[in-house]
Amino acid sequence: MPGVIAFLLPSQFLRKVPGDGSLVGAIPMPVVMKTGQPIGVYFADPGQVTDQFAGAVKWNLPKAAELKVVCGAGIAVSTCDANPVLSAEKDGALVASESSLKISDVFEVHGDLDKRTGNIETGLPVLIHGVVSHGVTISSKGDVEIRGLVEDSVIKADGNITAKGGVAGGGSGRLSAGKDVYCQFAQNATIEGGGNVTIGSYLMNSTVLCGKKLLLRDGAFMVGGKAIAFEGMEAARIGSEAAVASEIEVGKNPFLKVQFENAAKNLEKVERELAVLRTAAQHCEFELSGLVHLDEQDLVTSLFSAAEAVKREGQNLDEEKIILCEKFGGGIMDMMQKNEDYKIEKITLEGLGKSGSNNFLATARLVVTGVAHPGALIRMGDAMLKLDREYDQAEFWYKPAGGDRKVGEIAVK
Repeated sequence: MPGVIAFLLPSQFLRKVPGDGSLVGAIPMPVVMKTGQPIGVYFADPGQVTDQFAGAVKWNLPKAAELKVVCGAGIAVSTCDANPVLSAEKDGALVASESSLKISDVFEVHGDLDKRTGNIETGLPVLIHGVVSHGVTISSKGDVEIRGLVEDSVIKADGNITAKGGVAGGGSGRLSAGKDVYCQFAQNATIEGGGNVTIGSYLMNSTVLCGKKLLLRDGAFMVGGKAIAFEGMEAARIGSEAAVASEIEVGKNPFLKVQFENAAKNLEKVERELAVLRTAAQHCEFELSGLVHLDEQDLVTSLFSAAEAVKREGQNLDEEKIILCEKFGGGIMDMMQKNEDYKIEKITLEGLGKSGSNNFLATARLVVTGVAHPGALIRMGDAMLKLDREYDQAEFWYKPAGGDRKVGEIAVK
């Protein structure tokens, strides 16, 4: 008769399985463990399980299976107890397969990931053997590899991201890597890679932001969407015979560009908030009939005027005017804070603007080994070219301004 393991893991990580069920069915997701943390207790005779473990999730070992085979790398088994205790020999993730356990340096999921299994946030590298379904988020401090399809999910990694099954993003799917990205295909998705981004077959109606090179390998093509690649781009084909709009920009750091756009939006937001506070303060100033004074160049004195009004005229002010004085003073304090926010956002925007002025990499190239179709829009620095005919085996590069030309142009050979 095979033995049984009664697990000591938190209940949220466990599932009850039939007597002949798989081990991964009992522990469907990896469990982050610390050295010495107990995993379970082994009973050679299932009939001898003590009352203490009556309510625990249990797993029956397969016939003729030995405990030492079930317990793989990183699993310690005590020998001094009547009922051996399984524990973690090192920090890592407890990973279950069909009939074995191990402590791994990788957060490895033997199956699909969906809303039922939940999201992943870990400092370990992540390996998913199955599909990542709609609405799931994966966040890792290391690399992430997904061997099945990625649906409209969000995948974030400080390292590399590999999506061997491709991405069908549904318009909201996003892969964001600090380093390189490899994706078999991407459709209606956003791909962000601090390093190179490589596409295996096609890039369709997607957005790609690439800190180095965008490489569409082995006949891969781009149709629709937008791609920004700092060091350049290579593709077998761009656009389509139907002249689908496909926008490509090379030589520009997309992340600096996005930071600049976000900083500009933040500055506009603070300006709007200041305008609302100014209007409210002006209203209070009007209602208080000269008791307070708003001077945007000297908000400290404006704040002092409200305090002085209450102190000086307190006994003569009705409740409504006292409340207005308090609102005026509170609004002035908010304006002072918003002015500081405005200065910070403006300095940030100006700094990004100066960086952006030197952000163009004039050596960047767009290389098309097959056909570049009409309708494709190419940008490089201050130059833009919209293709009005087909180009075969073409290379596009930036030609700086000179002579009668005040701006650069995109040359083709």
